[in-house]
Amino acid sequence: MIGLIELAADGHFRLMVGGLINPINPINLINHFAPPALIVTFGVHFLTTNHAMKYRRLQQDELESLEKDFIRFLATNQVTASEWEKLKDEESEKVEKLIRIFSDIVFEKVLNDVQYLEYKTPKDIKTFHFEEDRIVMNGLLVEGQTSFDFTLEQSPQQMLQQIQLTGAKLKLYTAEKAYSRARNMEIFEM
Repeated sequence: MIGLIELAADGHFRLMVGGLINPINPINLINHFAPPALIVTFGVHFLTTNHAMKYRRLQQDELESLEKDFIRFLATNQVTASEWEKLKDEESEKVEKLIRIFSDIVFEKVLNDVQYLEYKTPKDIKTFHFEEDRIVMNGLLVEGQTSFDFTLEQSPQQMLQQIQLTGAKLKLYTAEKAYSRARNMEIFEM
């Protein structure tokens, strides 16, 4: 899968070419990138300007799992291995800036590809479908006394049997809303 992402002059990332990924959880998708997952270009001027984080900095284990992509990111931006080592020793602010930019690019790519999220509690399960201009939520709520738990792995037959034995009721509900801010930011904040 190859994704070409560029940071436009207006400060927004744009996915130019993308692969097909349908994650349930965008954070877990980070570990599923197949090299080469990202080819990233940005001008040298980004090293001299402030980069406000849009999402969050990748954690060390997340960065390590994306090592090949990060190396490709550095190479695309003409940072050699020896230059990277020198930057780490002498210019920690630039190192941090590169990691923050790379982190935002990774999250932007992941969030662009998210179509569905699932959220479970013991008595409630919700699915969110992220359409172009709105979020559609469908839910199933267990009402009444029961030891039933959506977070446990059970077959649908086992779930139904457990609910029927206790006399609990299922309540289906749905809702939708237009995005109040950028689609990817709403997904990230969920």
